[in-house]
Amino acid sequence: MVSIRILLGLVPKTAEYEAKINALRREYQEFLEFGESKEMKEYRKLEETINSPDFAIRKKQIMNQKYSETPEYIIEQEYIMLKKDKEIKKYYTVKNSAALKEFIAAGKSDILDRYKKLEKHFQSPEPPKPKKSSKTADEDFNAKAMYNEYMKLQKSDIIKKYLAFQTSKSYQIYERLVGSEKISRFEDLEKKMKSEEFRKVKEYMLLPGKKKYILSDEFKMEQRYQTLKKSEKIKWYFSLQHSHKFDEIKRWEPTFTEDFSKGIDKKKWLTRYFWGEALLKDTYALNNEKQLYTNGKNLEIVNGKLRIVTKREKIQGKAWDPKIGFFPKEFNYTSGIISSGSSFRQKYGLFEAKIKFNRNYPVNHAFWMVSDKMLPHIDVAKYAKRMNFGNYWSADTDRVGKNYSTVGAGKYTNDFYIYSLEWTENHLIWKINGIPVIKAIKGIPDTPMYLNFSSFIYKDLNGAILPASMEVEWIRCYQHAGV
Repeated sequence: MVSIRILLGLVPKTAEYEAKINALRREYQEFLEFGESKEMKEYRKLEETINSPDFAIRKKQIMNQKYSETPEYIIEQEYIMLKKDKEIKKYYTVKNSAALKEFIAAGKSDILDRYKKLEKHFQSPEPPKPKKSSKTADEDFNAKAMYNEYMKLQKSDIIKKYLAFQTSKSYQIYERLVGSEKISRFEDLEKKMKSEEFRKVKEYMLLPGKKKYILSDEFKMEQRYQTLKKSEKIKWYFSLQHSHKFDEIKRWEPTFTEDFSKGIDKKKWLTRYFWGEALLKDTYALNNEKQLYTNGKNLEIVNGKLRIVTKREKIQGKAWDPKIGFFPKEFNYTSGIISSGSSFRQKYGLFEAKIKFNRNYPVNHAFWMVSDKMLPHIDVAKYAKRMNFGNYWSADTDRVGKNYSTVGAGKYTNDFYIYSLEWTENHLIWKINGIPVIKAIKGIPDTPMYLNFSSFIYKDLNGAILPASMEVEWIRCYQHAGV
C-alpha cells in the first residue's frame, strides 16, 4: 500500500531535502574529521592525563613539596656549615688581609733575598773557614762586615714582620688550605648559591603550595584542558557523539558514485544491454520494444547532467525473441541506456539517483536493477503514464512474484526528485525524497544486481511529441556499514 504521505503529496521539495541531506553529510564528515583533529587528540590526551591517579599524585606532591627536601637545601646546608668552619674563616681573613699583601711584597724584595743568603751562610752547619794567605786580615774584616749586616737585617722591621707573619698560626692555616679540596668545595658551593638558577629554585620552593602549583607545568596542562573543554567546537562534538542525529548516515558506506562531471565514463557504463556487450559486442532491443538503443548517440551531457533522449528515427538493428533468438528488425525510434553490468553489482544496500522524468507517454523512463538473468528484477522508479513504485519480480524454484503500486505522474515529471531503494534481506523500501512510498517483505531477491537507466517504448506514439528525455544528475550506492 502506498504511503499516505505520498498520496497527500507531502513530499519535501527536492532542493530542500537535498540541501538538508547534504548539510547533514557535511556535518557528519566534519564531525569525523574533528574527531581526528590535533585539537581533539590534544583534548583526549589531556583528559586522560589529568583524570589519571598519577596526575592527582603529582599535583599533591607539587603542592606539598618542601624546600628542605630538595638538593638545593642540601647544598645550602653544606655551604653554611663550611662557611662557619674556623679554618675557612681564618683562610679568607688572611687571604683578604693587608698583612698578606705586605708579606708577599716583602718576599719579592732585594732585602729579603740578601737576608736569606746571609742566613744561609751563617746558619750553615759548617761555615767555610778562612784560608791562610796574605789577605787573611781582609777576609776577617769582610766576614765581620757580613755578620754585622746579617744581624742588622735580622733586627729590621721588614724582616721581623716577614718572619713573624710566616711563622704565625693564621698563615700556617692559610698556606695549608691554598688549593685544597676543602676550599675548592666551598667555593663551588658558593658559586651555586649565588647563581640565578639556585635563587629561582629556592624562591619557588619557599612559596605556598597553591602558588607553587600555579607555576607548574601540570597547572598549565590543567588550564589548557579546561579551555579546550569549554570550546564551542568540542562541546558541539560531544553533543553529537552519542546522539542519533547521524544514525541513518552511519548505517551506510559508499560503494558507487556518479555525477557525470567528466561525461560518461566508459569504465563504469555500458551504453547498451549487458548481454549485447557480452554476446554480440553490439546493441539490440527486446522484441516488444519499439526503440533501438543507439550505443551512446542518444546520450547527452547537459550542464553536468546525463540526458537520455528518445527520438523518432528509422534505424536497422537487432531484436531478441526468447523463441528464435536475435533477428534483424527495423525500428521507428531510437533511445539510450546506461548499464553498470560490467563494472558494478551489489546485493543489498541503498541505491538512489536524482532524476527528472519527461512526461510524454507512451515513452517510458526507468531506473531499474537486474541480475544476470531476467529475474530477479527491481524497478527503483518507473514512469509509464503514472509513476510506478514497488515493482519487483523475484524468482525462486517454483514461482515468480510481483508487487505493484502507482501514483499520479503530474507532480513527478516537472522537476528532479531523489528516488531511492533500500534493500535488505528482510525488506524492500522505495522512497521519494526520503519519504517511504511502499514496502515489501515477501520474495526479497538475494542475488547481486546491476544498475540500469533507460527510456523505452512499447507501442507507437500516435502523434506524441518527440524528442522526450529522462535526466539523471547523480547516482549513489551504499552498503550496510560493517559489511
